[in-house]
Amino acid sequence: MAVPLPAPRPQPLPQGQRERMILRVLRRPAERPARRLLTRLHPADIARLAPLLTPDEQGELWSTLLEMRLAARTLRELDGETRQGVLARLGDEQLAAIVGRLSADDAVDLLRELDEERRASTLGRLDPGRAADPRLAVVRIDAEVVAGEDVLEDALDAALEAGRRRLATARPGEQA
Repeated sequence: MAVPLPAPRPQPLPQGQRERMILRVLRRPAERPARRLLTRLHPADIARLAPLLTPDEQGELWSTLLEMRLAARTLRELDGETRQGVLARLGDEQLAAIVGRLSADDAVDLLRELDEERRASTLGRLDPGRAADPRLAVVRIDAEVVAGEDVLEDALDAALEAGRRRLATARPGEQA
């Protein structure tokens, strides 16, 4: 008895053709095929293709990425010039949502890219628990001192208190 041969595997698409197909789907990011594709693509791949979209299409893409909670990882992968363009288009609420999803180190780096007024506005919109992170307190102190507020002592007290709470809740033998 003859054993049927498996069907040949389809050949992968050439890189340029694959990118064009992905871009065609990403032009309508709110539709189901694009959402499925976004969940499967690596944030670096999305970041590489996003600048190829028109400004309106980029706006829709970033709205969808925010909704799907993929914007922070994708923004982290953008090159400096493209990231500045995206940051300029995002509202303060959207930016605060992204900062809230980044690691503290990445959040500090991103916040330092902003002008003082935008940094203070974004920090003011963060969840209070996230804003109390001692690593973000340094950025908050910078923003408040630059804004002319003399709250250095209060900010340091808040950072120290957050550190004390972390130490108090740590288990014996565990680092806070």
